[in-house]
Amino acid sequence: MVRGQYYFVKGLLEIPVIGSDVVFSWGVWVSLSRENFSRLADLWNRRGRETEKPHCGWLTTNLPAYSTTTLNLKTNVHIRPVGERTLAWIHQFKRLRI
Repeated sequence: MVRGQYYFVKGLLEIPVIGSDVVFSWGVWVSLSRENFSRLADLWNRRGRETEKPHCGWLTTNLPAYSTTTLNLKTNVHIRPVGERTLAWIHQFKRLRI
């Protein structure tokens, strides 16, 4: 939270490596609404939190490998089990080109 006005969560953007079982992960920041951030905070240490529906947000990390900016792309945040980083999923990821 920044100045009680902006709300962010850190997550992983996982990209499968073609031709292998390896997944490459970017560490990214996603902005959330106050309501979604509050809900995520309420669930942070709760077992079973991974059953929560995804929360909508906006990617606030520019990934330099892509030819177009990745800032402000519509993103879903999926909560994983306690102890695991959240998962970020970009809605238009297939449109990004390296």
